[in-house]
Amino acid sequence: MPEIVNLSQSQKVSMADAWFDVATLEHFWVRRRFEVFRKLLGKDCHSMLPVGEVGCGHGLVQAQMKRAYGVNVDGFELNEYALAKSVATEHPRFIYDIHDRRPELENKYGLIILFDVIEHIDEED
Repeated sequence: MPEIVNLSQSQKVSMADAWFDVATLEHFWVRRRFEVFRKLLGKDCHSMLPVGEVGCGHGLVQAQMKRAYGVNVDGFELNEYALAKSVATEHPRFIYDIHDRRPELENKYGLIILFDVIEHIDEED
């Protein structure tokens, strides 16, 4: 089981920690969101490997990707509490602030997933 790797400082985010106790792989929003994603992505994502997810929370999309496509997804999150509650503990998990722009991550991923992230950014533009 990969440990949580600190690439940045953990930060308070505008996401209630209670969500991580309520949201499961069976939650209607989690299931529907991934159904739409699968229709957009198609039947195979292996040509896009490796895959990273920014704002992975407690690993629901990571677990769904493993189930649907058989791939591990690197998860990046600012909230250490969410990562500690991850349902995808076999996937790499990183505390990382994308504004740090670490050079070793530049051009590393063929697919980057960002679900439910934009509403947490103060200045989207």
